[in-house]
Amino acid sequence: MNWNHSWGRTVSEAKFIVFEGIDGSGTSTQSRALAAELEKSGARVHHTWEPSTRPVGLLLRQMLSGALTSSRDPDRDRHLFALLFAADRHDHLWNEDNGICALLSRGHHVVCARYVLSSLAYEGDHPEEEKFVTALNADFPVPDLTIYLDCPVTTALDRIRSTREQIDVFENEQKLSRVHAHYDRLLSSYPGAVLRLDATLPRHELTECIVKAFQEL
Repeated sequence: MNWNHSWGRTVSEAKFIVFEGIDGSGTSTQSRALAAELEKSGARVHHTWEPSTRPVGLLLRQMLSGALTSSRDPDRDRHLFALLFAADRHDHLWNEDNGICALLSRGHHVVCARYVLSSLAYEGDHPEEEKFVTALNADFPVPDLTIYLDCPVTTALDRIRSTREQIDVFENEQKLSRVHAHYDRLLSSYPGAVLRLDATLPRHELTECIVKAFQEL
């Protein structure tokens, strides 16, 4: 993948931090924790996630919950998911009101749970699918830091089942095992800065490691 390093932003101090990992690894928890710590320090920070809360993101959430399906053909659904995630990401990055790039240009740090690597890991099970997803995401910029929370699949599933009443369509052992393997492969050739952490560490220890890494950027 030809990763794009161009942002078009004007405030170099503002950073874009992304959290990645399989479902149940703690991306939402730790991204919120980092945003809270930055706010305590007086920084301007925006916490966000993908799928976003904008129109395409809300549609995706309905599909992931199983409340809305597009067809009875899994292959067609996979392509549709990839297209919708890319459309949501485009809007999430570049909408003029509160898009990621607009916020960075105004000096806000942006902390985001999930980004391009999630699409590649979840939607690229086969070479042709990965090629398709890669093309859709080729123009999206690389974050300043990607924090990968490495979590065993069994631990992730235990967390999901103990905290949620509703399980998303991707949250099963077979799928998460494939996604975990995809992340390992993708990270081996990823050109951006990556902090890989053991997601089974106590929550406060993980947050401390993440805050320290941010301070060192």
